[in-house]
Amino acid sequence: MTTPALHSLLLNFITKKNNMSTAAEKLEAIHKRLEFARQNPNVPFVFSVSSGYSPELTDATKDKNAAGGAYFFPPVYTVNYDKGDGTGLQKHIIIFNGEDSVTESHKFYRNVNGKFEEPGNLSMIKFEQYQMAVYGDSLRSLRMMEYFSLIEQFDGALKCKDLTKSIRSQGSVQSLKAEDVVKYSALIDNLAKVDIGYALIKSIAKNQKLNPDYNVIDGLDKMEGGKDEIVSSVKQYLIEPTKWKTFIDLFLPNREHADLVKSLIEKDAIGYNKDGKSFQMKVGGKFEKGILFTVDTDNELVQSFLFAHNLAKDNDLKVRLQNVLKGL
Repeated sequence: MTTPALHSLLLNFITKKNNMSTAAEKLEAIHKRLEFARQNPNVPFVFSVSSGYSPELTDATKDKNAAGGAYFFPPVYTVNYDKGDGTGLQKHIIIFNGEDSVTESHKFYRNVNGKFEEPGNLSMIKFEQYQMAVYGDSLRSLRMMEYFSLIEQFDGALKCKDLTKSIRSQGSVQSLKAEDVVKYSALIDNLAKVDIGYALIKSIAKNQKLNPDYNVIDGLDKMEGGKDEIVSSVKQYLIEPTKWKTFIDLFLPNREHADLVKSLIEKDAIGYNKDGKSFQMKVGGKFEKGILFTVDTDNELVQSFLFAHNLAKDNDLKVRLQNVLKGL
């Protein structure tokens, strides 16, 4: 895991366009960005729509729509650059279509005459508040980052901003600190590995205040790659100035419940039994019979986080634990 300061330094290095006079250098910068993202999957790269965007660049923009602070960007684009393969400067069709190759998948969409025909199953890419955070947490996300980066480097319709600068640019709007964005992103990824943790993430994705398209989440969850898309969409709320507070209210457990679990663990009154994959009462350092809460993960933070969340739904258990703490 890198620090936000290191991320800022590296991002400035690999996105500085003034020192990139050749296509080879720009392609190398994209490669470095993708490699950095793979190694640091919880650090977001924040792309924003530039004023230089031209709706005539591709047929996919015919359905472009901008409303309520949202901006819809085409999934098919043309950029001009020299791939370094001896063919020189050429027009290249790039496509964002899930996990498919950004630069090569256009070959699958040719008619009998070899002419490219835009696939009809692609959706416009939604930028909330004209920006989007992209993480290196899945192949789909890395493909999106590659797609956006090619447009940034060889067209200019998109720009990639350092996380800290992106948060500062929100002006007077209070926002999460950069380090909190990274921390919560990592926690979301770890929660998604556990069934009940993913259920929490999915419930947030279905919240009507956060997601006007909440009714598509159940269907998306059943599709290939749908889980990764849902997790990525929830992480998006971390940088959205009008939504992050609502997200935090839904995401974090009640402070009283979290403190209760923490205190009982510290006093060795309860503990996580790896054999039973559950929290149990402890007396004299030994587990007693009876299960308080079951969660299948070795991640201690996720264990206590979900246990605290569960207390909001189990008042009897909460009262029982409060009485135990009072008696210590």
